[in-house]
Amino acid sequence: FISTIYEAPYKNVQCEAPSQLRELVLNSCFNLKEFPRSIGRLKHLIKLSYGSLNSQSPLRRLPEEFRSLQSLRYLELKSCANLSSLPRRFGELTNLQHLNLFDCSNLSSLPSSISNLTNLQHLNLRFCLNLSSLPSRFGDLTNLQHLDMGHCIQLGTLPVSFKQLTLLQYLNFNRCIKLTIESENLDILENMTRLQYLDFSKCGNMEDLPRHCIENGASLKQLNLRWTRIREMPANIGQLSKLEILIVGSNALTSLPTTLGNLCSLLKLVLSDCLKVQKIEGLEYLRSLEELEICNCPELDGLPSFAELCSLKTLELRGCPKVEKIEGSEGLRSLEAFKAYTCLKVPCIISLEKARELRNVVVIANEKSVVEHFIPTIHQKRLVEVIICTRAVCDVGSFVNSQAFPNLSVLDSFSMEKIGSEQALELRGSSENATLICIIINVVSPVIHLVISSNYSSTFEMDLGQGKWVWMDLITQKPIWHWGNNVFGIFLKGSDENDVVESAWLMTAEDEEIRQCFRGLFHTFA
Repeated sequence: FISTIYEAPYKNVQCEAPSQLRELVLNSCFNLKEFPRSIGRLKHLIKLSYGSLNSQSPLRRLPEEFRSLQSLRYLELKSCANLSSLPRRFGELTNLQHLNLFDCSNLSSLPSSISNLTNLQHLNLRFCLNLSSLPSRFGDLTNLQHLDMGHCIQLGTLPVSFKQLTLLQYLNFNRCIKLTIESENLDILENMTRLQYLDFSKCGNMEDLPRHCIENGASLKQLNLRWTRIREMPANIGQLSKLEILIVGSNALTSLPTTLGNLCSLLKLVLSDCLKVQKIEGLEYLRSLEELEICNCPELDGLPSFAELCSLKTLELRGCPKVEKIEGSEGLRSLEAFKAYTCLKVPCIISLEKARELRNVVVIANEKSVVEHFIPTIHQKRLVEVIICTRAVCDVGSFVNSQAFPNLSVLDSFSMEKIGSEQALELRGSSENATLICIIINVVSPVIHLVISSNYSSTFEMDLGQGKWVWMDLITQKPIWHWGNNVFGIFLKGSDENDVVESAWLMTAEDEEIRQCFRGLFHTFA
Protein backbone atom coordinates (compact mmCIF):
# COMPACT_ATOMS: atom_id res chain seq x y z
CA PHE A 1 0.00 0.00 0.00
CA ILE A 2 1.02 3.61 -0.43
CA SER A 3 3.08 4.77 2.52
CA THR A 4 4.53 7.99 1.12
CA ILE A 5 3.47 10.78 -1.22
CA TYR A 6 6.62 12.61 -2.23
CA GLU A 7 6.85 15.94 -4.08
CA ALA A 8 3.17 15.79 -5.01
CA PRO A 9 2.19 18.50 -7.57
CA TYR A 10 -1.38 18.74 -6.27
CA LYS A 11 -3.13 21.91 -5.14
CA ASN A 12 -5.14 19.88 -2.67
CA VAL A 13 -5.23 16.23 -1.72
CA GLN A 14 -8.69 14.91 -2.61
CA CYS A 15 -7.89 11.21 -2.79
CA GLU A 16 -8.80 9.02 0.13
CA ALA A 17 -5.56 7.98 1.78
CA PRO A 18 -5.40 4.41 3.08
CA SER A 19 -6.65 4.32 6.64
CA GLN A 20 -3.58 2.32 7.68
CA LEU A 21 -1.17 4.97 6.35
CA ARG A 22 1.77 5.39 8.74
CA GLU A 23 4.04 7.88 6.97
CA LEU A 24 3.12 10.84 4.78
CA VAL A 25 5.85 12.97 3.19
CA LEU A 26 4.76 16.05 1.23
CA ASN A 27 8.02 17.79 0.44
CA SER A 28 8.18 20.50 -2.24
CA CYS A 29 4.40 20.57 -2.72
CA PHE A 30 4.44 24.21 -3.72
CA ASN A 31 0.70 24.42 -4.53
CA LEU A 32 -0.64 22.69 -1.44
CA LYS A 33 -2.07 25.50 0.68
CA GLU A 34 -4.05 23.49 3.21
CA PHE A 35 -4.69 19.96 4.36
CA PRO A 36 -8.14 18.46 3.77
CA ARG A 37 -10.28 18.03 6.87
CA SER A 38 -10.31 14.30 6.15
CA ILE A 39 -6.67 14.10 7.27
CA GLY A 40 -8.03 13.51 10.76
CA ARG A 41 -9.08 10.02 9.66
CA LEU A 42 -5.46 8.84 9.46
CA LYS A 43 -5.60 7.30 12.92
CA HIS A 44 -2.41 5.26 12.39
CA LEU A 45 -0.26 8.05 10.96
CA ILE A 46 3.08 8.17 12.81
CA LYS A 47 5.08 10.61 10.67
CA LEU A 48 3.96 13.67 8.69
CA SER A 49 6.50 15.82 6.87
CA TYR A 50 5.57 18.90 4.86
CA GLY A 51 7.63 21.73 3.42
CA SER A 52 11.09 22.38 2.05
CA LEU A 53 14.33 23.72 3.46
CA ASN A 54 15.17 25.44 0.17
CA SER A 55 12.02 27.50 -0.47
CA GLN A 56 8.90 28.81 1.20
CA SER A 57 5.87 26.53 1.45
CA PRO A 58 2.36 27.96 0.92
CA LEU A 59 0.58 26.24 3.83
CA ARG A 60 -1.74 28.74 5.54
CA ARG A 61 -3.34 26.80 8.35
CA LEU A 62 -3.94 23.42 9.91
CA PRO A 63 -7.52 22.16 10.19
CA GLU A 64 -8.98 21.57 13.65
CA GLU A 65 -9.27 17.90 12.67
CA PHE A 66 -5.49 17.76 12.90
CA ARG A 67 -5.86 17.02 16.61
CA SER A 68 -7.32 13.61 15.72
CA LEU A 69 -3.91 12.30 14.61
CA GLN A 70 -3.48 10.59 17.96
CA SER A 71 -0.72 8.22 16.76
CA LEU A 72 1.44 11.04 15.37
CA ARG A 73 4.97 11.02 16.80
CA TYR A 74 6.94 12.99 14.20
CA LEU A 75 5.67 16.25 12.67
CA GLU A 76 7.61 18.56 10.35
CA LEU A 77 6.18 21.81 8.97
CA LYS A 78 9.23 23.48 7.42
CA SER A 79 9.43 26.98 5.90
CA CYS A 80 5.69 27.65 6.15
CA ALA A 81 5.91 31.44 5.94
CA ASN A 82 2.12 31.86 5.73
CA LEU A 83 1.42 29.81 8.84
CA SER A 84 0.70 32.33 11.61
CA SER A 85 -0.76 30.02 14.26
CA LEU A 86 -1.36 26.42 15.28
CA PRO A 87 -4.79 24.98 16.12
CA ARG A 88 -6.03 25.88 19.61
CA ARG A 89 -6.28 22.20 20.56
CA PHE A 90 -2.90 21.26 19.07
CA GLY A 91 -1.86 19.91 22.48
CA GLU A 92 -4.14 16.90 22.02
CA LEU A 93 -1.40 15.27 19.92
CA THR A 94 -0.15 13.73 23.14
CA ASN A 95 2.06 11.07 21.49
CA LEU A 96 4.09 13.65 19.60
CA GLN A 97 7.85 13.26 20.23
CA HIS A 98 9.41 15.38 17.46
CA LEU A 99 8.06 18.77 16.32
CA ASN A 100 9.92 20.76 13.66
CA LEU A 101 8.60 24.25 12.85
CA PHE A 102 11.82 25.45 11.21
CA ASP A 103 11.48 28.79 9.40
CA CYS A 104 7.78 29.30 10.10
CA SER A 105 8.64 32.98 10.04
CA ASN A 106 5.13 34.37 10.68
CA LEU A 107 4.32 32.12 13.61
CA SER A 108 3.78 34.69 16.36
CA SER A 109 2.78 32.43 19.26
CA LEU A 110 2.29 28.86 20.38
CA PRO A 111 -1.06 27.67 21.72
CA SER A 112 -1.19 27.26 25.48
CA SER A 113 -2.26 23.64 24.94
CA ILE A 114 1.24 22.82 23.66
CA SER A 115 2.19 22.31 27.31
CA ASN A 116 0.15 19.07 27.17
CA LEU A 117 2.71 17.48 24.80
CA THR A 118 4.44 15.78 27.70
CA ASN A 119 6.07 13.16 25.44
CA LEU A 120 7.76 15.79 23.27
CA GLN A 121 11.55 15.30 23.15
CA HIS A 122 12.67 17.44 20.21
CA LEU A 123 11.36 20.95 19.38
CA ASN A 124 12.79 23.07 16.56
CA LEU A 125 11.60 26.69 16.45
CA ARG A 126 14.63 28.00 14.56
CA PHE A 127 13.95 31.03 12.34
CA CYS A 128 10.48 31.58 13.81
CA LEU A 129 11.21 35.27 13.39
CA ASN A 130 7.95 36.61 14.83
CA LEU A 131 7.72 34.35 17.87
CA SER A 132 7.79 36.82 20.77
CA SER A 133 7.02 34.64 23.79
CA LEU A 134 6.47 31.12 25.07
CA PRO A 135 3.37 29.89 26.92
CA SER A 136 3.53 30.32 30.69
CA ARG A 137 3.35 26.54 31.22
CA PHE A 138 6.04 25.77 28.65
CA GLY A 139 8.02 24.05 31.40
CA ASP A 140 5.42 21.28 31.50
CA LEU A 141 7.25 19.75 28.52
CA THR A 142 9.25 17.78 31.06
CA ASN A 143 10.58 15.19 28.58
CA LEU A 144 12.06 17.81 26.24
CA GLN A 145 15.72 17.06 25.45
CA HIS A 146 16.42 19.24 22.39
CA LEU A 147 15.22 22.85 22.05
CA ASP A 148 16.39 25.04 19.16
CA MET A 149 15.22 28.65 19.24
CA GLY A 150 18.00 30.10 17.10
CA HIS A 151 17.09 33.31 15.24
CA CYS A 152 13.87 33.89 17.20
CA ILE A 153 14.70 37.58 16.98
CA GLN A 154 11.48 38.79 18.66
CA LEU A 155 11.75 36.52 21.70
CA GLY A 156 11.99 38.78 24.76
CA THR A 157 11.78 36.74 27.95
CA LEU A 158 11.41 33.16 29.14
CA PRO A 159 8.61 31.95 31.41
CA VAL A 160 9.46 31.08 35.01
CA SER A 161 8.39 27.49 34.31
CA PHE A 162 11.32 27.15 31.88
CA LYS A 163 13.48 25.88 34.75
CA GLN A 164 11.35 22.71 34.85
CA LEU A 165 12.97 21.42 31.63
CA THR A 166 15.39 19.30 33.62
CA LEU A 167 16.09 16.75 30.86
CA LEU A 168 17.34 19.30 28.32
CA GLN A 169 20.61 18.31 26.65
CA TYR A 170 20.62 20.83 23.77
CA LEU A 171 19.58 24.48 24.16
CA ASN A 172 20.15 27.04 21.41
CA PHE A 173 19.31 30.76 21.69
CA ASN A 174 21.63 31.89 18.86
CA ARG A 175 20.72 35.38 17.60
CA CYS A 176 17.82 35.87 20.00
CA ILE A 177 18.79 39.52 19.97
CA LYS A 178 15.99 40.72 22.26
CA LEU A 179 16.25 37.93 24.81
CA THR A 180 16.65 39.22 28.36
CA ILE A 181 16.92 36.99 31.40
CA GLU A 182 15.51 38.98 34.30
CA SER A 183 17.55 39.17 37.51
CA GLU A 184 14.93 37.17 39.42
CA ASN A 185 15.13 34.48 36.75
CA LEU A 186 18.91 34.02 36.62
CA ASP A 187 18.52 30.57 38.18
CA ILE A 188 16.67 29.40 35.07
CA LEU A 189 19.28 26.69 34.36
CA GLU A 190 19.44 25.55 37.97
CA ASN A 191 18.14 22.02 37.44
CA MET A 192 19.43 21.38 33.90
CA THR A 193 22.22 19.06 34.97
CA ARG A 194 22.15 17.07 31.71
CA LEU A 195 22.78 20.06 29.45
CA GLN A 196 25.56 19.35 26.93
CA TYR A 197 25.12 22.16 24.39
CA LEU A 198 24.34 25.77 25.35
CA ASP A 199 24.37 28.64 22.84
CA PHE A 200 23.72 32.28 23.79
CA SER A 201 25.71 33.69 20.84
CA LYS A 202 24.53 37.04 19.46
CA CYS A 203 22.18 37.59 22.39
CA GLY A 204 23.02 41.27 22.57
CA ASN A 205 21.13 41.83 25.84
CA MET A 206 22.95 39.06 27.69
CA GLU A 207 25.03 40.76 30.42
CA ASP A 208 25.15 38.03 33.05
CA LEU A 209 25.38 34.28 32.75
CA PRO A 210 22.57 32.40 34.49
CA ARG A 211 23.90 31.53 37.97
CA HIS A 212 23.85 27.79 37.61
CA CYS A 213 25.30 27.66 34.11
CA ILE A 214 28.63 26.63 35.66
CA GLU A 215 27.71 25.09 39.03
CA ASN A 216 25.48 22.45 37.45
CA GLY A 217 27.34 22.21 34.16
CA ALA A 218 29.06 18.90 34.82
CA SER A 219 27.73 17.51 31.51
CA LEU A 220 28.36 20.64 29.42
CA LYS A 221 30.44 20.02 26.29
CA GLN A 222 29.83 23.16 24.19
CA LEU A 223 29.32 26.73 25.43
CA ASN A 224 28.92 29.61 22.97
CA LEU A 225 28.90 33.18 24.32
CA ARG A 226 30.03 34.98 21.17
CA TRP A 227 28.79 38.53 20.56
CA THR A 228 27.12 38.91 23.94
CA ARG A 229 27.61 41.68 26.50
CA ILE A 230 28.73 39.45 29.34
CA ARG A 231 30.75 41.49 31.83
CA GLU A 232 32.47 38.69 33.72
CA MET A 233 33.35 35.05 33.24
CA PRO A 234 32.82 33.07 36.46
CA ALA A 235 36.04 32.02 38.19
CA ASN A 236 34.69 28.51 38.62
CA ILE A 237 34.51 27.91 34.88
CA GLY A 238 37.41 25.51 35.39
CA GLN A 239 34.92 23.07 36.93
CA LEU A 240 33.54 22.23 33.48
CA SER A 241 35.65 19.09 33.19
CA LYS A 242 33.79 17.81 30.10
CA LEU A 243 33.77 21.10 28.17
CA GLU A 244 35.19 20.57 24.67
CA ILE A 245 34.28 23.82 22.88
CA LEU A 246 34.29 27.30 24.44
CA ILE A 247 33.47 30.39 22.37
CA VAL A 248 33.60 33.77 24.12
CA GLY A 249 33.04 37.21 22.64
CA SER A 250 31.97 40.30 24.57
CA ASN A 251 33.07 43.91 24.27
CA ALA A 252 32.16 44.37 27.95
CA LEU A 253 34.49 41.63 29.18
CA THR A 254 37.65 42.98 30.80
CA SER A 255 39.45 39.80 31.85
CA LEU A 256 39.41 36.02 31.76
CA PRO A 257 39.82 33.85 34.86
CA THR A 258 43.09 31.98 35.35
CA THR A 259 41.02 28.83 35.97
CA LEU A 260 40.64 28.64 32.20
CA GLY A 261 43.68 26.39 32.35
CA ASN A 262 41.71 23.76 34.29
CA LEU A 263 39.53 22.87 31.30
CA CYS A 264 41.27 19.55 30.78
CA SER A 265 38.95 18.32 27.98
CA LEU A 266 38.90 21.55 25.95
CA LEU A 267 39.48 20.94 22.23
CA LYS A 268 38.49 24.31 20.75
CA LEU A 269 38.80 27.82 22.19
CA VAL A 270 37.57 30.95 20.39
CA LEU A 271 38.06 34.43 21.84
CA SER A 272 36.43 37.00 19.58
CA ASP A 273 35.73 40.73 19.93
CA CYS A 274 36.94 40.89 23.52
CA LEU A 275 37.91 44.52 23.04
CA LYS A 276 39.10 45.14 26.61
CA VAL A 277 40.87 41.89 27.46
CA GLN A 278 44.63 42.36 27.90
CA LYS A 279 45.79 38.91 29.02
CA ILE A 280 44.82 35.28 28.59
CA GLU A 281 46.15 33.43 31.60
CA GLY A 282 45.98 29.65 31.86
CA LEU A 283 46.07 29.11 28.11
CA GLU A 284 49.48 27.45 28.37
CA TYR A 285 48.01 24.53 30.35
CA LEU A 286 45.41 23.45 27.78
CA ARG A 287 47.32 20.41 26.57
CA SER A 288 44.28 18.85 24.86
CA LEU A 289 43.54 21.99 22.82
CA GLU A 290 43.36 21.36 19.06
CA GLU A 291 41.93 24.66 17.75
CA LEU A 292 42.70 28.18 18.96
CA GLU A 293 41.17 31.29 17.40
CA ILE A 294 41.81 34.76 18.80
CA CYS A 295 40.11 37.52 16.80
CA ASN A 296 39.70 41.26 17.22
CA CYS A 297 41.22 41.62 20.66
CA PRO A 298 43.03 44.95 20.12
CA GLU A 299 44.20 45.38 23.74
CA LEU A 300 45.69 41.90 24.03
CA ASP A 301 49.35 42.64 24.63
CA GLY A 302 50.79 39.14 24.67
CA LEU A 303 50.19 35.42 24.74
CA PRO A 304 51.43 32.72 27.13
CA SER A 305 54.00 30.21 25.94
CA PHE A 306 52.76 27.64 23.44
CA ALA A 307 55.49 25.16 24.37
CA GLU A 308 53.06 22.67 25.97
CA LEU A 309 50.28 22.95 23.39
CA CYS A 310 51.43 19.78 21.69
CA SER A 311 47.92 18.85 20.44
CA LEU A 312 47.20 22.17 18.71
CA LYS A 313 46.26 21.66 15.04
CA THR A 314 44.81 25.04 14.06
CA LEU A 315 46.02 28.46 15.18
CA GLU A 316 44.35 31.67 14.00
CA LEU A 317 45.22 35.22 15.06
CA ARG A 318 43.29 38.17 13.66
CA GLY A 319 43.05 41.80 14.67
CA CYS A 320 45.46 41.60 17.62
CA PRO A 321 47.92 44.39 16.74
CA LYS A 322 49.71 44.38 20.11
CA VAL A 323 50.71 40.71 19.90
CA GLU A 324 54.32 40.92 18.76
CA LYS A 325 55.61 37.43 19.36
CA ILE A 326 54.60 33.89 20.11
CA GLU A 327 56.85 32.11 22.57
CA GLY A 328 57.29 28.36 22.64
CA SER A 329 56.18 27.90 19.04
CA GLU A 330 58.65 25.02 18.76
CA GLY A 331 56.09 23.00 20.74
CA LEU A 332 53.52 23.21 17.94
CA ARG A 333 54.48 19.84 16.48
CA SER A 334 50.91 18.87 15.54
CA LEU A 335 50.02 22.16 13.83
CA GLU A 336 48.22 21.68 10.50
CA ALA A 337 46.91 25.20 9.80
CA PHE A 338 48.28 28.63 10.72
CA LYS A 339 46.42 31.86 9.93
CA ALA A 340 47.51 35.37 10.89
CA TYR A 341 45.80 38.55 9.76
CA THR A 342 47.51 41.91 10.27
CA CYS A 343 48.91 40.70 13.59
CA LEU A 344 52.53 40.11 12.73
CA LYS A 345 54.76 43.11 13.37
CA VAL A 346 58.31 41.89 13.60
CA PRO A 347 60.24 39.25 11.65
CA CYS A 348 60.60 35.74 12.96
CA ILE A 349 58.00 36.11 15.72
CA ILE A 350 57.04 32.49 15.17
CA SER A 351 58.95 29.51 13.90
CA LEU A 352 57.11 26.63 12.30
CA GLU A 353 60.15 24.49 11.55
CA LYS A 354 58.92 21.78 13.94
CA ALA A 355 55.39 21.77 12.49
CA ARG A 356 55.88 18.77 10.21
CA GLU A 357 52.12 18.32 9.68
CA LEU A 358 51.52 21.89 8.47
CA ARG A 359 49.25 21.91 5.40
CA ASN A 360 47.55 25.31 5.30
CA VAL A 361 49.07 28.75 5.85
CA VAL A 362 47.44 32.18 5.62
CA VAL A 363 49.51 35.29 6.37
CA ILE A 364 48.21 38.80 5.78
CA ALA A 365 50.81 41.28 7.00
CA ASN A 366 51.37 45.02 6.78
CA GLU A 367 55.08 44.68 6.06
CA LYS A 368 56.87 42.81 3.30
CA SER A 369 59.69 41.95 5.71
CA VAL A 370 57.34 39.85 7.81
CA VAL A 371 56.50 37.67 4.81
CA GLU A 372 60.14 37.39 3.74
CA HIS A 373 61.29 36.25 7.18
CA PHE A 374 58.27 34.09 7.89
CA ILE A 375 58.15 31.84 4.81
CA PRO A 376 61.56 30.14 5.27
CA THR A 377 60.47 28.84 8.70
CA ILE A 378 57.76 26.69 7.12
CA HIS A 379 58.38 23.01 6.50
CA GLN A 380 57.17 22.57 2.92
CA LYS A 381 56.87 18.82 2.51
CA ARG A 382 53.15 18.46 3.31
CA LEU A 383 52.02 21.96 2.40
CA VAL A 384 49.00 21.99 0.09
CA GLU A 385 47.45 25.44 0.47
CA VAL A 386 49.00 28.84 1.10
CA ILE A 387 47.70 32.39 1.02
CA ILE A 388 50.23 35.17 1.40
CA CYS A 389 49.16 38.77 1.23
CA THR A 390 51.21 41.85 1.98
CA ARG A 391 50.26 45.48 1.74
CA ALA A 392 53.34 46.13 -0.36
CA VAL A 393 52.92 44.98 -3.96
CA CYS A 394 55.96 42.84 -4.68
CA ASP A 395 57.02 39.91 -6.84
CA VAL A 396 55.77 37.23 -4.48
CA GLY A 397 55.72 34.64 -7.26
CA SER A 398 59.46 34.68 -8.01
CA PHE A 399 60.22 34.99 -4.30
CA VAL A 400 58.20 31.88 -3.48
CA ASN A 401 59.70 29.82 -6.31
CA SER A 402 63.29 30.73 -5.65
CA GLN A 403 63.50 30.72 -1.88
CA ALA A 404 60.90 28.77 -0.02
CA PHE A 405 58.70 26.49 -2.07
CA PRO A 406 60.63 24.60 -4.75
CA ASN A 407 57.59 22.37 -5.38
CA LEU A 408 55.26 25.27 -6.18
CA SER A 409 54.78 26.46 -9.72
CA VAL A 410 53.41 29.95 -10.34
CA LEU A 411 50.85 29.84 -13.13
CA ASP A 412 50.28 33.55 -13.11
CA SER A 413 50.34 36.61 -10.95
CA PHE A 414 48.62 39.70 -12.18
CA SER A 415 47.37 43.16 -11.36
CA MET A 416 43.72 44.01 -11.81
CA GLU A 417 44.81 47.39 -13.17
CA LYS A 418 45.62 45.63 -16.45
CA ILE A 419 42.10 44.24 -16.81
CA GLY A 420 39.26 46.29 -18.24
CA SER A 421 36.00 46.52 -16.37
CA GLU A 422 34.23 44.20 -18.82
CA GLN A 423 37.13 41.85 -19.53
CA ALA A 424 37.23 38.30 -18.16
CA LEU A 425 40.42 36.51 -17.17
CA GLU A 426 40.67 32.72 -17.19
CA LEU A 427 43.53 30.67 -15.75
CA ARG A 428 43.80 26.89 -15.96
CA GLY A 429 46.03 24.30 -14.36
CA SER A 430 48.12 21.95 -16.48
CA SER A 431 48.01 18.82 -14.35
CA GLU A 432 45.14 16.45 -13.60
CA ASN A 433 46.30 16.32 -9.98
CA ALA A 434 46.82 20.05 -9.56
CA THR A 435 45.95 21.35 -6.10
CA LEU A 436 44.92 24.96 -5.61
CA ILE A 437 47.50 26.62 -3.39
CA CYS A 438 46.92 30.33 -3.42
CA ILE A 439 44.80 33.10 -4.85
CA ILE A 440 46.28 36.57 -4.39
CA ILE A 441 44.58 39.46 -6.16
CA ASN A 442 45.45 43.14 -6.32
CA VAL A 443 41.99 44.63 -5.96
CA VAL A 444 41.90 48.07 -7.59
CA SER A 445 38.61 47.96 -9.48
CA PRO A 446 35.30 46.68 -8.08
CA VAL A 447 33.90 45.98 -11.56
CA ILE A 448 35.71 42.81 -12.63
CA HIS A 449 34.54 39.39 -13.72
CA LEU A 450 37.07 36.70 -12.87
CA VAL A 451 36.87 32.97 -13.51
CA ILE A 452 39.59 30.68 -12.17
CA SER A 453 39.42 26.96 -12.84
CA SER A 454 41.69 23.94 -12.71
CA ASN A 455 41.46 20.27 -13.54
CA TYR A 456 40.70 19.07 -10.04
CA SER A 457 36.94 19.45 -10.67
CA SER A 458 36.07 22.79 -9.13
CA THR A 459 35.43 26.27 -10.48
CA PHE A 460 35.65 29.51 -8.58
CA GLU A 461 33.66 32.40 -9.97
CA MET A 462 33.80 35.98 -8.72
CA ASP A 463 31.79 38.89 -10.04
CA LEU A 464 32.62 41.90 -7.91
CA GLY A 465 30.28 44.09 -9.91
CA GLN A 466 27.17 42.17 -8.91
CA GLY A 467 28.53 40.69 -5.72
CA LYS A 468 28.20 37.09 -6.86
CA TRP A 469 30.67 34.61 -5.36
CA VAL A 470 29.99 30.95 -6.12
CA TRP A 471 31.99 27.77 -5.64
CA MET A 472 30.68 25.22 -8.15
CA ASP A 473 31.23 21.49 -8.33
CA LEU A 474 31.90 20.74 -12.00
CA ILE A 475 30.49 17.23 -11.72
CA THR A 476 27.11 18.02 -10.14
CA GLN A 477 26.94 21.65 -11.31
CA LYS A 478 25.57 22.59 -7.89
CA PRO A 479 26.79 25.54 -5.83
CA ILE A 480 28.49 24.55 -2.60
CA TRP A 481 28.19 28.05 -1.14
CA HIS A 482 27.43 31.58 -2.21
CA TRP A 483 27.31 35.10 -0.79
CA GLY A 484 25.25 38.20 -1.35
CA ASN A 485 26.46 41.63 -2.39
CA ASN A 486 28.24 42.52 0.86
CA VAL A 487 30.86 39.79 0.70
CA PHE A 488 33.72 42.12 1.64
CA GLY A 489 31.71 43.42 4.58
CA ILE A 490 31.14 39.87 5.76
CA PHE A 491 34.88 39.17 5.79
CA LEU A 492 35.85 42.46 7.39
CA LYS A 493 33.35 42.10 10.23
CA GLY A 494 34.38 38.50 10.86
CA SER A 495 30.83 37.25 10.41
CA ASP A 496 30.32 33.51 10.67
CA GLU A 497 27.00 33.59 8.84
CA ASN A 498 28.50 32.38 5.56
CA ASP A 499 31.51 30.25 6.39
CA VAL A 500 33.82 29.53 3.49
CA VAL A 501 34.81 25.92 2.96
CA GLU A 502 38.41 24.99 3.78
CA SER A 503 39.41 24.40 0.16
CA ALA A 504 38.16 27.81 -0.91
CA TRP A 505 39.89 30.24 1.43
CA LEU A 506 39.27 33.81 0.34
CA MET A 507 40.70 36.46 2.64
CA THR A 508 40.97 40.24 2.52
CA ALA A 509 43.08 42.75 4.37
CA GLU A 510 41.64 45.52 6.54
CA ASP A 511 39.04 47.80 4.99
CA GLU A 512 41.45 50.59 4.10
CA GLU A 513 43.90 48.09 2.60
CA ILE A 514 41.61 46.25 0.20
CA ARG A 515 42.69 48.22 -2.86
CA GLN A 516 46.34 47.44 -2.11
CA CYS A 517 45.92 43.77 -1.28
CA PHE A 518 48.22 41.87 -3.63
CA ARG A 519 47.34 38.33 -4.58
CA GLY A 520 48.50 35.71 -7.14
CA LEU A 521 47.64 32.18 -8.24
CA PHE A 522 49.80 29.13 -7.42
CA HIS A 523 49.57 25.42 -8.10
CA THR A 524 51.57 22.44 -6.96
CA PHE A 525 51.79 19.21 -8.89
CA ALA A 526 51.50 15.78 -7.28
